[in-house]
Amino acid sequence: MNNKVMCLAGDGIGPEIMGQAKRLINYLNQKTTFYIEMIDCDFGGIAIEKGKTAFPSATKEMLDAVDAVLLSAIGDHRYDNEKYTPERALLDLRKELELFINIRPIKTHSKIAHLTSYRKEVIKDIDLIFFRELSSGAYFGKPREINENEAIDTIYYSNEEITRIVKVAFEFCLQEQKKLTSVDKANVLATSKKWRSIVDKIAQDYPDVKYDHHLVDSFALELALNPSQFQVIVTDNLFGDILSDQAASFLGSLGMLASCSHGNRISLYEPGHGSALAIAGKNLANPIAMLKSVAMMYQHSFNQIDIAKKIYDAIDKTLADEIFTIDLNNSNYVMCDEFVDSFLERIDL
Repeated sequence: MNNKVMCLAGDGIGPEIMGQAKRLINYLNQKTTFYIEMIDCDFGGIAIEKGKTAFPSATKEMLDAVDAVLLSAIGDHRYDNEKYTPERALLDLRKELELFINIRPIKTHSKIAHLTSYRKEVIKDIDLIFFRELSSGAYFGKPREINENEAIDTIYYSNEEITRIVKVAFEFCLQEQKKLTSVDKANVLATSKKWRSIVDKIAQDYPDVKYDHHLVDSFALELALNPSQFQVIVTDNLFGDILSDQAASFLGSLGMLASCSHGNRISLYEPGHGSALAIAGKNLANPIAMLKSVAMMYQHSFNQIDIAKKIYDAIDKTLADEIFTIDLNNSNYVMCDEFVDSFLERIDL
């Protein structure tokens, strides 16, 4: 391992928050004995602007030379009519890397509870994690067609695709002594009936793990009313995308939601938010999701658990000192780079 990371700045606020992620990595390169080499590659709208495809062949080839991929944000309405959009390129990147599981932790912070739309007692001590299937389901199923009279999307899952993510979720719950909740729509969808039957079958191999099933609509309601009852959630691609974004509201902003994706090759780390075109170039972005994604990269791809913990601790300290970006507090806020200034000062190395 040469500790090489591919950096995909992407679109909208992507270059801004990637710049802040690089500040953090450069700082850690200087302050620790663990060094990461960063390699910039074109991807998304910026690649199209350079006359390339949204997923250039050079970027695809470079995947074999790096140990992890750090992606900031994808999506730009200027390319919505492109035959090959940045969003489609992201799906293909996940497919190229054979990523089949996306992990999104949701842990609330007492200092920002009052900045959310929830009562403090509802979101107190939330510590849950989503295991979202990433490589199949509605986003990849075929046929996929649209014409002036109709549109078709297909939801597809094989036994293997369901089994591999469910096993990972059960293993995690066994190691961490957590309860597992599987979310589906088994009262309507054939793929969900299959999903539920496989969960029940795999559960027989994990008698020490408590688990239950929830239909996605009732789960969404329970998640809003009493989120602390849940610990680990495993669900399909579409439901996981929607529900984890809903859960991000407990954090006060999508700008707080980090994620990592694992599979059969190297892993991908990215914020859970989009490209936020309305504030692009204004230094208003919340960099926390990006900083947390970097922490996850140090932990999962490079086994630098201590460094990851110091990043998380520094974020907590910054928030505890009531230093917020505009999405968290629009009356008393700092700019994106100013937040990172304060955050770097609080890293205890």
